[in-house]
Amino acid sequence: MPHYSMHNTKSIYTIATLILLILASCFQVQKNPEIEFNNGMDSFKKGLYPEAISLFRQCIAIDAEHIGAHTYLAYSYYNTDRYADALMTFDKVLTIDPENVAALFGRGRVRHSLGDRIGAITEYSRVLKYNSKHQQALRYRGLAKYQMGDFYGATEDYGNAIDFNKDKAVLYHEIGLVYQALGDTVNACANFLKAINLGSEESQSQITKFCLSGT
Repeated sequence: MPHYSMHNTKSIYTIATLILLILASCFQVQKNPEIEFNNGMDSFKKGLYPEAISLFRQCIAIDAEHIGAHTYLAYSYYNTDRYADALMTFDKVLTIDPENVAALFGRGRVRHSLGDRIGAITEYSRVLKYNSKHQQALRYRGLAKYQMGDFYGATEDYGNAIDFNKDKAVLYHEIGLVYQALGDTVNACANFLKAINLGSEESQSQITKFCLSGT
């Protein structure tokens, strides 16, 4: 009858454990990154950005090149004022897809929020290179130009944005401010009135202060 030493018994248990681990890994169900992504989107839409950040990171841990997760992770960072992390994450998206408009626009918003208007204009212009009808890029490029004193350039961008979306009050309000800066009372007040008709309360105060007072 064979005699097994304690050492041999431990070796058998070790080998058996390794075999079981190997078998378990072979049959392990692959996690679905879309579950984490969809949960992250739910949190993002509710404004629960720290929670969304955690979920998008979990998605990326499963699928390192999930563009949607990287993109919304970057916007979650942006919405929590983590601008350096946002830029780095937008850059990651662009290494996967160099023409990704959402990432380019996001970089523009970060630059704009940091007060780098020239950098913001550059990023918005890159967006418009790929999508000339990107209304938000036109709007914010117009805003950056207005803030830099390029009023005629701003009216052009706002005018193009309005051509692509004639029902957005904020566009009429903001182009009204540009005309106001130019001293063009007629166009300023006309646009404030259009904004009011679309529900803008801000334009109502501008009409009262600027148009009705005659200043």
